[in-house]
Amino acid sequence: MEKPTTHYYHVVMECKGVKEECLDFKLPVWTLGYYWLVNFSKNVVAFKAVDEQGTLLPWRKATKNTWHVTVVKSKAVTITYDVYAFTQSVADPFLNDDHAYISTAGLFNLIASLMFTCFNSNTICEDDSVAIKS
Repeated sequence: MEKPTTHYYHVVMECKGVKEECLDFKLPVWTLGYYWLVNFSKNVVAFKAVDEQGTLLPWRKATKNTWHVTVVKSKAVTITYDVYAFTQSVADPFLNDDHAYISTAGLFNLIASLMFTCFNSNTICEDDSVAIKS
């Protein structure tokens, strides 16, 4: 993270070989070992989706933890967003200039239709081409 004192993680998720016309990206609402519902999505800002040429794709917030992206005929989608992380708890991500705590549930979106599917099933993507960078 370039400026940890801002307490923002910058997340980039790339999906290649997309077959669907739209994708729902979901942030979990709970994490293992901490069985309370948590509103992780309240910390997400600057959500953006682009195709393989960098053209902005339309999206809308479908639920409090779901971003619905219209893919149209794109074969690749990249989403980017920032997550504010300045709550110290076992469930929340945290970032400052001294250390970082990565809670995957509070940082990384899932493709909703793949939540209960193995990544190599070719359901959404032609190959194992979902990558998350942070």
